Amino acid sequence: MNLFGKKKKKKGKNTTETTKNSIIQLRETLNMLEKRETYLEKKIETELQHAKKNATKNRRSAIMALKRKKNYEQQISKASNTRFSIEKQISMLEGASMNFEIMKSMKQGAKAMQNIQNEMSIEQVEDVMDEIQESFQIAEEISEAISQPFGDEFDEDELEEELNELEELGLDEQLTQINQEEIKLPNVPKTTLVTNNTQEEEEPEEESEDEELRKLAQSLEF
Repeated sequence: MNLFGKKKKKKGKNTTETTKNSIIQLRETLNMLEKRETYLEKKIETELQHAKKNATKNRRSAIMALKRKKNYEQQISKASNTRFSIEKQISMLEGASMNFEIMKSMKQGAKAMQNIQNEMSIEQVEDVMDEIQESFQIAEEISEAISQPFGDEFDEDELEEELNELEELGLDEQLTQINQEEIKLPNVPKTTLVTNNTQEEEEPEEESEDEELRKLAQSLEF
């Protein structure tokens, strides 16, 4: 219990907020340095133009302009090094923050898994599986009981014997029908076929006609 009545803040939340704030501040500093470099680059260009302009007319003024130019260049170099360090620090903080969030998520997952396992033991799982198996058996018995036919059961042997008698009766009827049917021969075509026999028959008819003509001629001569 806290004696001062203040709630104790969670360490993880403070770490995340501190990291985010640090990154924001570093980015603001980086932005300021970039603006500073831009300003110094303009000053360098101005001093360079002044030195060129007074190179022949006022050499002392030109030399002073070149000195200021060198000073600005040194400031830009320091600002660039500082900006590089800040960028590197931001990158490291972002990586560390991501690793922290990953670790925190994995820790929460492990805790959730542990809570689930505390609520579920091997014995409980086995009891549940036994109950499910018993429920399946009861359901199977109920289904089998429901599917039982109502009324008197028929003798299978008697039904088989009756079926055999019907088959024999059917075969006898088919045989009787076959015996009663007449065998029908195919019709002979009516087309007259010309054969050697008909030609031989026609030749004697031609010879008899010639014979009659000869006899007629002889009778006329007489």
